[in-house]
Amino acid sequence: MSRLLDVNAIESGYGRSRVLFGVTLHVDDGESVALVGRNGMGKTTTIRTILGLCRATAGRVTFAGDDVTHRAPYRIARHGIGIVPEGRQVFPALTVRENLIATAANYGGAASPWTVRDVFDLFPRLAERAAALGIQLSGGEQQMLAIGRALMLNPRLMILDEATEGLAPIVRDEIWSVLRRLRERGQSVLVVDKHLPALAKLCDRAIVLEKGRTVWTGAPAVLAADTGLHDRYLSV
Repeated sequence: MSRLLDVNAIESGYGRSRVLFGVTLHVDDGESVALVGRNGMGKTTTIRTILGLCRATAGRVTFAGDDVTHRAPYRIARHGIGIVPEGRQVFPALTVRENLIATAANYGGAASPWTVRDVFDLFPRLAERAAALGIQLSGGEQQMLAIGRALMLNPRLMILDEATEGLAPIVRDEIWSVLRRLRERGQSVLVVDKHLPALAKLCDRAIVLEKGRTVWTGAPAVLAADTGLHDRYLSV
């Protein structure tokens, strides 16, 4: 597989407060990678730095062979990165259909780009709620819509920050099932989540952050099964 995203020893933070201390990770084309760690260890800051929303003060971010470290967020998005942000952030005053259409593009250059009908086939519940406003949706429906909206960008890489946080178990299972289907279609994914058993079924690799540093990389099934590793890096 070819290298799609390459994050090399990035440092970043907020004002004078440094959060990342040389984080390194990569995602190959067609690969699914989990980014895990306790709360406050730098996962969201890593994502924000990849997207250009936080300024990297050291290191480099390369996407599809291009150095995007200091590019504007909109230019990075146009390289083919879609984000499902923590908190979903759907447009509350737009309908489900309007949310999907509002930012639709083909940044990844897909030969068969995603359509609203494709998203509705993936999430039948959204088809039923097509005329509902974003503010009228349940948390699970909003997460489905956030994923659908990211897919409408036709991204080469989709990033999900807290993919199933706060969702009911039945909705969580549906989200994981959809992500596995996307993986089978060759969609590259970088996902932040806490549910290791589900990540083990979805992801090729897991990367653990602790205090803003990359401290472990390996198979998520190993991380899920090894109580010593789990207690050291993930238990609270």
